[in-house]
Amino acid sequence: MAGPDGVFKVVSLLGPSHQDLKQTADLEQFMRDDEKLYESEEKLVLRQHVMARLDALVKVWVKKVTQNLQLGEHMINEANAKVFSFGSYRLGVHLPGGDIDALCVGPRHVKRDVFFGTEPYSLQRMLTEIPDVTDLRPVPESYVPVMGFDMAGISIDLLYASLGSMAIVPEDLNVKGISILRNCDEVSVRSLNGCRVTDTMLAEVPNPEAFRTALRLIKHWAKRRGVNSNQLGFLGGVNMAILVAHTCKMYPNANASMIVSRFFKVLHSWPWPTPVQLNTIVHDAMGLQVWDPRFNSRDATHLMPIITPAYPSMNSTYNVSDSTKRIMQEEFSRGHNICQHILDGPLSVSGRTDWAQLIQLADTAFFTQHKNYLQVEIRAWTENDLADWEGWVQSRLRFLVMSLEQVVGVRPWPNCIAPRDASNHAGNAAALAEQEASHPGVQPLGDFKKCWYMGLKKKLAYQRGPRGNSVDLNTPVNTFRDTVMAGKSHRAGMERTATPPEALMTEASLDKPPETLANGGMSHAAAKESDTRAAHAEADMQAHAGDVGEWLGMDTGMQPGQVSCVDGDMSANGSQWGSSLPPLPPQAHGNAAVRKPASILRLKP
Repeated sequence: MAGPDGVFKVVSLLGPSHQDLKQTADLEQFMRDDEKLYESEEKLVLRQHVMARLDALVKVWVKKVTQNLQLGEHMINEANAKVFSFGSYRLGVHLPGGDIDALCVGPRHVKRDVFFGTEPYSLQRMLTEIPDVTDLRPVPESYVPVMGFDMAGISIDLLYASLGSMAIVPEDLNVKGISILRNCDEVSVRSLNGCRVTDTMLAEVPNPEAFRTALRLIKHWAKRRGVNSNQLGFLGGVNMAILVAHTCKMYPNANASMIVSRFFKVLHSWPWPTPVQLNTIVHDAMGLQVWDPRFNSRDATHLMPIITPAYPSMNSTYNVSDSTKRIMQEEFSRGHNICQHILDGPLSVSGRTDWAQLIQLADTAFFTQHKNYLQVEIRAWTENDLADWEGWVQSRLRFLVMSLEQVVGVRPWPNCIAPRDASNHAGNAAALAEQEASHPGVQPLGDFKKCWYMGLKKKLAYQRGPRGNSVDLNTPVNTFRDTVMAGKSHRAGMERTATPPEALMTEASLDKPPETLANGGMSHAAAKESDTRAAHAEADMQAHAGDVGEWLGMDTGMQPGQVSCVDGDMSANGSQWGSSLPPLPPQAHGNAAVRKPASILRLKP
């Protein structure tokens, strides 16, 4: 299966049978017709057109910069830049409406300070002058600086790398080799990593078409089963791509349906923490730090290492905790059992392979199988502030999970849910009046909020009290709250409040259509807008969050917002929290009061 270092070993050279071919055809039909996971041909052509326009634009931009630097006629004529895509779009597995992760590569004399900025020759300024470029979102100060914008309705995250060893960028440039990193600054190395990981992965896959089809389903499966957040310690886009590519290499002649079933077969019994690798880790003379638990004690603590294939190799699943590892292992086992049933058992009533069983929504089960929940609620006066809060708080949630799992069993739900109540729009008169009274001179727009939920289960070893029926959650909750509130961009209206979660849970989750809840309790358009805004907030720690950060293999941290931590189906000091608790007045500067759990929170028997 795998060597001691996790590098693949070929398990079988067997190709598809007649049944495998039918099951793959059923899989493709299921994803295309039933789940709508493929983009229309018209949209695909539009994406190609937008990428060609962007490539032409950066070529003009580099010539303008070179001319402004007065580097001579020859350099102006030869000045060039290239745009490369990476991530889901480059792999060919993006979803309808998904964004494009892209990298602009320029010569050494074109620095990042003219990629951003308002000067006439800056790329940011040039983008503002294009009529169909909208929602420009420059984030120059993040760990991996990014320019986000929409062009012709296509959302793009554009990075920039200045090649320190090249005065002229050739049109046939290949970014996959290590030599491209020579003399690059650290930010450019990080920016190049996404393209290099994607291209190296594609080069390692023996059957790209089977890889793409299988990966498309696995991404959909992870979203439907609630294990699709790299930030929270589950699986992100790059993690799933490496795992599917690894399976493809173990079964090089398999088609897509075979790869899906082998994916679960391999992972449900994988001997973690043995790493999953597509190739051997390279230690280059450049001396960049690579993942190596022999020399780095932090690397040795990683629970489910999935290693990026391009130098410098890194663990793309450093966020995994004991709780999320356990949940993923349970889902791998479930997937293995279902694949055995649907591939070896009878066909569905329609005569097709019943792939729907594999991706059955897990949200209803989550919101009914736990007696106790922890609710994390974020609130703000504007949608933009709420998006900032969402990105920041989500990037810190894994620390709350790791603290909680020391005393209780934790099942975090990765989707952020927008409650369906009257206070979640700009027309709430009471919310507006409170905002105006507490913050004179600040124009309030509304009361916007979202929630995360974590299912809790008692651990007998950590119960306290005479009858052993109490668990102390005060320390992890307060520590998490203090960490989040210590962020840099806390603004008026970003409040944390205590709300009885059962009512919110019913409104926001159980009676919502499954397709809405799968998007975090929002419509698809609202979910995409929220994801886009959150993904472009300024990084506080070490990366730009979202799919870009995952493909770069970096820790992600976002600009802070506001948080509320509330115990779910629990009682404080023995008295049940009721729905009639009065609101507490916010403190100055937007630091609203918090109704905290008592030191000892008693779980209901």
